[in-house]
Amino acid sequence: MSNLVKILLLASCYLTTATATDIKFSCTSAGCEPFFDASIAWATAHGHTLVPYQSGRLADNLLGLYRQVLSTRSDEFDIMLIDTVWPGALESHLIDFKKIIPQSQLDSHFKPIIDNLTTADGRLIAMPLFTDAGVLYYRKDLLQKYGFAPPKTWGELKDIALAIMAKENNPDLMGYVWQGKGYEGLTCNALEWIDSHHGGTFIDASGNITVNNRATETALAMARDWIGTLTPVEVLNS
Repeated sequence: MSNLVKILLLASCYLTTATATDIKFSCTSAGCEPFFDASIAWATAHGHTLVPYQSGRLADNLLGLYRQVLSTRSDEFDIMLIDTVWPGALESHLIDFKKIIPQSQLDSHFKPIIDNLTTADGRLIAMPLFTDAGVLYYRKDLLQKYGFAPPKTWGELKDIALAIMAKENNPDLMGYVWQGKGYEGLTCNALEWIDSHHGGTFIDASGNITVNNRATETALAMARDWIGTLTPVEVLNS
């Protein structure tokens, strides 16, 4: 699963009872410790016991596990971490937070996430746990060596990368690498390219497919032309 643009969501049965209880918290095997630590502190402060449930599965396979467990109405876990693209797939199994969380608390969260990623058919079925964003890493040493500032546009990135490649004269040095294999990492990259060209999104809020436009064509043609010049062909398999 791509780490470029990923926002994990907290989906749960949301405990409304004031009595102490065991709360079973599901997460993937990697990277859960910070969430468990914070959740344990909350549970202790409120008289509850947190029971970690670590699936040990890769995130790509975790959705299948959730579907299986939820479809059987199992009590294996009460709270689960899910990816941003899963709420719709799990919608029928999740509660509507709007019915149990005061609006003042909901308003304290990042509204675009609530509106676009955690609401399905008007039901708020997940809450943001943390937000993440795409980042661009660059070789500070090479930019300083040749007197370049970090690029602010795709055009600047291409020009700077090609210039440095020519000056370094190193056949193993490539200008820009990214996830190009046919999976969600490429989808995230493509959305960034399209959005930066004002091409909108793939599907708008009304469910209309909007990706077929001239700006999108320009953005994708730009990435296609990188292959074999500043980007190695190997990215198509990574």
